[in-house]
Amino acid sequence: MTDWQLRHEMMALQDEYISNLDTDALERWPEMFVDDCLYEIIPKENVDLGLPAPVILCDNKRMLDLVHSLGFTSRRLPDDDVMEVTFVFPESAGTAP
Repeated sequence: MTDWQLRHEMMALQDEYISNLDTDALERWPEMFVDDCLYEIIPKENVDLGLPAPVILCDNKRMLDLVHSLGFTSRRLPDDDVMEVTFVFPESAGTAP
């Protein structure tokens, strides 16, 4: 595979990832990761302060499936460089069936 082909594939993957978030196709989001992935959400404020502790850390795809099953929504903020992710916990979360 040439560098150009690899770049093209990486850009297509990134476009699909962004599209899934922007269109709220979040049920497809976990499928974009390999089983032994690492996914972190670190607030910009934490990075600016030198505190790179993630508020969410998933170190495998099963954890991503769990996060997705709890539910979250995303929306682009007005400055267009920031994505806000809000977790929406179902009323039944944490209760016995």
